[in-house]
Amino acid sequence: MKKILFLLSIIFFIQGCTVFAVDGKALLVNDDVWRLMESEDYNSALELINKEIGDNDSDCRLYNTRALIKSDLKDFEGAEEDFAISIKLRPDYPTAYFNRGEMYYLNSPNWVLALSDFNMAIKLGYPSPWSYLNRGYIKLGLNDVSGALKDFNVVINDEVKNRIPENNFFDINPQLNNNYKIANVHMEKDYGDSEIKAYRGAAECYYRMNEYDKVIDMANFSISISERNKFLNPRAYELRGLAKIFSVDKFEGILDLKISKEHYVIQDDRESLYRLDNMIKYYSEHY
Repeated sequence: MKKILFLLSIIFFIQGCTVFAVDGKALLVNDDVWRLMESEDYNSALELINKEIGDNDSDCRLYNTRALIKSDLKDFEGAEEDFAISIKLRPDYPTAYFNRGEMYYLNSPNWVLALSDFNMAIKLGYPSPWSYLNRGYIKLGLNDVSGALKDFNVVINDEVKNRIPENNFFDINPQLNNNYKIANVHMEKDYGDSEIKAYRGAAECYYRMNEYDKVIDMANFSISISERNKFLNPRAYELRGLAKIFSVDKFEGILDLKISKEHYVIQDDRESLYRLDNMIKYYSEHY
């Protein structure tokens, strides 16, 4: 979880600061902060961004960046305060909503607040598939299966750009558009193709709907993309295995469960390993 949050912080720092900087001094300081964050020297990064805020305490982007650093330092209350300041300074600033939503999503059980922030980020035109992916998984966790499936399909069908409202924040501020190209490159590098997670999310939805043929189809897409990019994808194998057991071929399904288990071994996910061991044993004996 710490590594995930750190990667998100680097990505969103690029979105919130490096490209947003408008003068040479700010650009230099923010690049230094970025390098410190990349090396996980968050205390030094915090010291530098505090100096920058001291020189310019009315820039919403700086508070957004400091909030990310504080969240990396597990100072979630401080991060929440800075996100609130950023949003108060610029209520139409979608990046702050998105980043705060990520913090709630990754570090607190309050998915309702996370959902509210992702809703606002999307409404304001945040041009990233991860807005829909994260919102989809939150909806899935809140048992809004049909709503989650709609969000996953937005990503699968590459509709994100078509969903951005006219006259959104980034149309009004065209000089800020390029930062998302940079951020999405980093996002793909750190997390793999966003389609992997979207197809897997769709498979989760269809599994809850007992539509096992569609589970297999969506899991196949997710697994194919993850294999091409050399990413582990244990949950997709697990979902496909269960769907096969219930609809196609018990032995093929158990084979998928065993592959899923191998992936969980590499990830050292002991809770999932325990679950897979019990499933493999049960379905081998009873199904």
